[in-house]
Amino acid sequence: MHKTPLNQIHKNLNAKMVDFGGWEMPVQYEGIIAEHHATRQNVGIFDICHMGEFIIKGAGARDFLSKMLTTSIKSLKPGKCRYGFLLNDNGKIQDDLITYCLNENEFMLVVNAAPTQTDLQWLIQHQPKDVKIIDVSNETAKIDIQGPKSREIIEQVFKISLKELGYFSWEGIAVEIENQDIEIIISRTGYTGELGFELYFNAEASEIIWNLFTTKGAVPVGLGARDTLRLEASLPLSGQDMGIDRSPAEGNFMKFIRKTSDFIGKNNITPTSQLKEILIGFKIDGRRSARHNMKILKDGIEIGIVTSGSYSPTLECSIGLGYIDPKYSAIDTIIEIDTGRKPLQATISQMPFYSNVK
Repeated sequence: MHKTPLNQIHKNLNAKMVDFGGWEMPVQYEGIIAEHHATRQNVGIFDICHMGEFIIKGAGARDFLSKMLTTSIKSLKPGKCRYGFLLNDNGKIQDDLITYCLNENEFMLVVNAAPTQTDLQWLIQHQPKDVKIIDVSNETAKIDIQGPKSREIIEQVFKISLKELGYFSWEGIAVEIENQDIEIIISRTGYTGELGFELYFNAEASEIIWNLFTTKGAVPVGLGARDTLRLEASLPLSGQDMGIDRSPAEGNFMKFIRKTSDFIGKNNITPTSQLKEILIGFKIDGRRSARHNMKILKDGIEIGIVTSGSYSPTLECSIGLGYIDPKYSAIDTIIEIDTGRKPLQATISQMPFYSNVK
């Protein structure tokens, strides 16, 4: 099983460790609800070192990525990053990712852990001669600092100002810590629906950086709270709420595909008029939750399937995502969740359920 550079720290904190896609990861420390509220009210720290990172550089890097990704690469400037998708030939989602423009002819792709090698081979398969692809996943650490006090704690730790750093922008800093010169990318991004930042740096500095923030009050947050936080923000989970069996149109993701230039899979994206299912969000009164792969019903007839579900500590009700027949997708429509026992009544809701990104 793969381990992140922070594995021993998690064990020292008596975290409950689980197998997460072949990685030994902390699911919780003090408890999911406590870690969730710490992020919403103060600041949480997340080990995201299992994610993959590729450097794409060379004279043809911009044109190459423009062909491979749904993201508008040709207008992406240094200091900026964008969310988008890597599609297969059939127009289905192979992965969602963020592309960072490091300089005019150099980019960093940040991909999900499970499809890292699949993504890499897909890129290499289409690699032109004037482009170099470097997998830097093993030597790159990623720690997320999220919550309303995330900017404040980063400014304190690194003695910098981030007030001018806009959403989906990044800046690089160089700091000397414990006689080590450490270069860090600080990205104004995150997966919680809160003010937040993602930090990239050499993996050898992982424990140093982690301890700097936890000694200042950042609360360690595991996969459990990470899931409830992202679900409240209606952020899809790769391999669960999206994947190679669905197109961006089915997931309501076409707002992230605005460029007119050609890219792999573009011509095979399911037209909106032909959709047989669409991603919706729903709420359930009380603490009983829908679970992945439960059937969604309307008047006892199956109309779709749940992809994510959990109790929402912030909203104090249960929430979920699922794919259903579009004709039943209007906001406030009453649906049922087949639990195998008594069905749960749910109401289709506006998404996101929660957002405090400023």
